[in-house]
Amino acid sequence: YGVEAAAQHYFGHSASDLTVAEAALLAGIPQSPNNHDPISNPERARARQMEVLRWMLRENYIDQAQFDEAEAIPVEQLVANSQTMRIGCDVAGISAYYCQYVVQELYQNPAFNDFLGTTAGERRQSLLLGGLQVQTTLDPYLQQIAYESVVSNVPVNDPSGVNMALSAVEPGTGHIKAMVQNTNYGKSPSEEDPEQTQVNFNVSQSHGGGLGFLTGSTFKVFTLVEWLRTNHALEQRVPAQIREYPANSWNISCGPEYRAEYTPANIEGTYRNPDISVMEATKLSINLPFVWMANQMDMCSITGVAAAMGVERGDGAPLEFNPAAVLGSNNNTPLSMANSFATLANNGVACDPVAITGITNREGTVFDVPPSACTEAIAEEVARGTTYALQGVTQQGGTGSRAGIPGRPTAGKTGTSNLDTAAWFVGYTPQLAASVWMGHAEGEISMFNTTVNGRYHRQIYGGLISAPTWRTFMERALEGQEALGFNRPSQITIEGEKIDVPYVVGRSADNARQILEDAGFTVVVSTSRTYSSVAVGGVAAQNPTGRAVKDSSITLTLSQGPEPAPVPEPEPEPGPDGGGGENGGGGGEGGGPPPEGDRGGDDD
Repeated sequence: YGVEAAAQHYFGHSASDLTVAEAALLAGIPQSPNNHDPISNPERARARQMEVLRWMLRENYIDQAQFDEAEAIPVEQLVANSQTMRIGCDVAGISAYYCQYVVQELYQNPAFNDFLGTTAGERRQSLLLGGLQVQTTLDPYLQQIAYESVVSNVPVNDPSGVNMALSAVEPGTGHIKAMVQNTNYGKSPSEEDPEQTQVNFNVSQSHGGGLGFLTGSTFKVFTLVEWLRTNHALEQRVPAQIREYPANSWNISCGPEYRAEYTPANIEGTYRNPDISVMEATKLSINLPFVWMANQMDMCSITGVAAAMGVERGDGAPLEFNPAAVLGSNNNTPLSMANSFATLANNGVACDPVAITGITNREGTVFDVPPSACTEAIAEEVARGTTYALQGVTQQGGTGSRAGIPGRPTAGKTGTSNLDTAAWFVGYTPQLAASVWMGHAEGEISMFNTTVNGRYHRQIYGGLISAPTWRTFMERALEGQEALGFNRPSQITIEGEKIDVPYVVGRSADNARQILEDAGFTVVVSTSRTYSSVAVGGVAAQNPTGRAVKDSSITLTLSQGPEPAPVPEPEPEPGPDGGGGENGGGGGEGGGPPPEGDRGGDDD
C-alpha cells in the first residue's frame, strides 16, 4: 500500500507501471523520508537514487543500458506529474469533518483506555500503526442528504461568506447520524477555495472545532424547561413589557457577583400587549416574557439544566449564567444543541453523543465499545410539556412555521442573535433531532443586508433559511418512516392550577395590587388608560376575571375619569340648491372602504 500511494503521489500513476529510475527514487526515500523527498530535496534524493541504481547494477538486477537510461533522467522530470497526496480524513469527502471528530474521539475518549492506551503517545501509535477498523454511527444516506440540504441553501464559497452547519442525532442512543458544513475540508484557504478549512463548525475546540456560536432565542428552551420544573404552567400569563431589571432582582446562587442590571427588548419591538401566555410567548419567541420568567427563578438552575441536557460551549468552559444568557449569550456548538433537543425527544433522558460503535484490530480482536451513557436530565412530564409548547413554533403563525412538515408532528425553536450574527433552527421528531446554524465562522459579523445564494435579505433570522433547511433534511431523512406523535403532557402542565381571581374594579391601584398579590397573582398595570365612572387613577378594568392560573399576571387598566361630552359638529352651510354638501348629503368621503391597516407580525 505504501509503495502504491507513493507512486501515485510522486509520479501520478500506479506502482505496477514504475520505471527503473522511478523505482530507484522511491527505494531511496524510506531511509530518511524528509531528507530524501524528491520534491523538497531533489539533490539529496538524486544522490540516494544513484546509490540504489549502482547497487542494482552490481547485483545484476539491471544492466548497464538500463542504468545509463535511468541516470540520464533528472529528478525534476521524474516528479513533474506529482499529485497532492490525500491521506487520513482528506479522503473522506463530505464526511471529512465527521472523520476528524472520530479521530479526536479515538485520541481522547477514556472509554478506549483499555485497548488504545492511556497516554497520547500510546493512542497515536494504536491509531496509526494498529491496523484498526472503526465502526461509526454515520448514516451515509443521511450524511449525503444533509450536505445537499445545506449547500442548496448556502452554497460552498457563497460570495456572502456566510457559512452553515448541520448536526443530526438519534434520540435514545446519542448516535451522531450526520455532520456537515458548507466548506471543503483542507488546511488553509486559497484563491480557488477561499472557505477551505479544517475547523469543524459543529463541534467544540477539543474535537477540532471553534468557539461555538451565539444561540439567541434557541436558548429560551432551557428557561421554559426550568419554568415547568418549578411547577409553573404553559397557559400561565406573564408580564410582556417589563424592560428594566436592577442587579439585585436576579437570583444567581452559584455566582452572585454576576448579577447585573439588564434592560432587554423585543427584537422587533412589535409586541405591545401587557401580558402573554408562556405558550404564546414560546410560539412567537417574544423576549421580554422569557426574561421575566428567568428573573423569577435561579439563573444557575437554568444553565444547569441546559448542561444536564447536553449543551456545551465551544471553548469547553461552563455555561455562563449572567442575565443575558436567557436570550442566548453563550457560544454553543450545533452538535450539543441537537443533542440537547434529542433529550426532549427522548422524554427527558440525555445521552452522550456517540460516533464509534465498534473497534477491531489487525488480529481480528473486537474491542467492547460501551454504549452511550444515558441519564435522566429532566422529568418526563417536563419534557412532554416543553415539547407541547415547541410544537407551536413549527405550526402556522409560529416563528419556525417554515420547518413544519405536513402530516408529521415536529417541535423546535428558532434563534437569532443580536445584529443577525447567527440564525438557528433546532428541532426534532421522536426519531431524529437536528440543528442548523447559519452565520460567519470568523466571528460575530452581521448578516443584515446580505445576498445569500443569489437572493438579497434585509435581515436573516432563524425562521428564514435555517428552518426550511432543517425541513428539507428531515423530510428526506424520515421518508417512509411512520409519522410518530409526541406524548401529551397532563392538563395541569398545560393549564396549571386555576384559582379564583379577586374582583378589584373600582378600587385604588395600590389596594388592588395588594389584594391580587396576596391571592397569589402578579400584577401588571397597563400603560394605557380608559374612560370610566371610576375615579381617576382607580382600577377601571381587569383581565382576566373569574378564575386564572395561580401565579399568572393580572392586567389592570386605570381610569382617566368619565368620558367628556361630545362636541357637536357645526351645521354645514347650505349649497346653492339647499343640499347637504358636495355629495348631496352622501354618507362619506367617497363611499369606498377604509384603508387597510398594517398587518404587522413577529419574526424571531
